[in-house]
Amino acid sequence: MAEHLGVSAAMVSQILSGEKTLHADLGIRVSEFVGLNDKETDYFLQLIEYERAGYHRLKSRLLKKIEQAQAEAKNLSQRVQVDREMDEKDRAIYYSSWLYTAIRNLSALGDGITPDEISVSLQIPRPVVVRVLQFLTEKGLCTEDKGRYSYQQKWTHIPAGSPFVARHHQNWRLQGFHRMESFHDEDFFLTAPMSMSAEVANRIRARILELVTEVQKEVGPSKSEVVRCLNIDWFRW
Repeated sequence: MAEHLGVSAAMVSQILSGEKTLHADLGIRVSEFVGLNDKETDYFLQLIEYERAGYHRLKSRLLKKIEQAQAEAKNLSQRVQVDREMDEKDRAIYYSSWLYTAIRNLSALGDGITPDEISVSLQIPRPVVVRVLQFLTEKGLCTEDKGRYSYQQKWTHIPAGSPFVARHHQNWRLQGFHRMESFHDEDFFLTAPMSMSAEVANRIRARILELVTEVQKEVGPSKSEVVRCLNIDWFRW
């Protein structure tokens, strides 16, 4: 932390022990180091400003802001949007990267998951994880309790004609390409260009649709213990 803040280890020890107080410049660096989101950073900076304030009227004014932020944090209606489909703006963000669906599915495992666990599992920086979790929580796609994030049921389906469909397919097929480089025994990849009769082609397509339906029926009620991605392509060339 001392290296990130650009101060000595002794200074960090004095700050942590309460001998010295942070100023806003160091506060920003601390928030970046621990991966606070925007709202958490604003709250942290308010605490720093309150601690450093000397004039009693300023302290009183800052305390009101701090208490207001605490009240808003406790009021879930201020933080979570529930029981509605995502609008186009939210969908554009949600389907902009594979991380949103990946992290949301990871949150379904066990009793939830922490940002640090996600960072290690996906090998991505913690601040990125925090940013994604902030969006998922605010949109009602995840819930947070004592630092652990859990899956929240919400409608995220996109119609077949949506421009986000292609992006969603691309996101996860790119992950498939990356996983081929670190192949595991439980993984399965198949690419098979072929020729056949039109009748057989129609039958195979129907079977694929039946398979997808069966997969959905089994996955839905099953206990969330692992994560997997199923990519299926069947196209004319």
